[in-house]
This record gives sequence, C-alpha cells and structure tokens, in this order.
Amino acid sequence: MAETYDDRRRHTRADERLTLTVNGRAYEALEWSFGGFLIDEPEIRYATGALVRIEGIGIGDADAEPVQIRARVVRVEGDRNAAALNSLHLDDNAIRVLYRLRDGE
Repeated sequence: MAETYDDRRRHTRADERLTLTVNGRAYEALEWSFGGFLIDEPEIRYATGALVRIEGIGIGDADAEPVQIRARVVRVEGDRNAAALNSLHLDDNAIRVLYRLRDGE
C-alpha cells in the first residue's frame, strides 16, 4: 500500500491557532508542530527556499512570547494563500512555549 504524505510526518500536527511574528510581521499559523508551521500568507511575500526568523509566538491577541526560530519556506500554496515553514533551529524558550501550548497550559 502506498504511503501518504501525512503518514511520513515526523511531528504530530496541532490545530490550535497561533499568532507568529515572522520577520517582524504577524501571521496566523493554520497548523503547527515542532517541525514547522503552515502560515496564512495572503500576500505571498516569501518564495520557496527563503530563510525566515520567527520572533514571537502567541494565541490570538495575547502578547507574543519572544522566541528565536530559524525556518525555511518549503512550500507556498497559492490556492490556500499559505506558506509552509520548516523549523531549522528552535531556541530553548521556543521549545518551552510550544510544549506548553501543545499540552494546553
């Protein structure tokens, strides 16, 4: 039986909507995991292969927690106005924040 894309994921996806600060701009994360984020990107500012910095993570209008995540744009979905980001490096605070959000704290 053929393996689907979802079956190969290394990190479980969470559906809690996050607000990310990426290169100084706020975006909604449609999906996320420790391995990356799918962001709502209506203006499609980023090209596949671009390197970005995620500087903050929050929920809704709450203040974003400062984090340092380096990521690469691995896919742009023009039909969904979304960009998929692959996490290259997460600092300690980013890991703590994502665990807390994942665990519902």
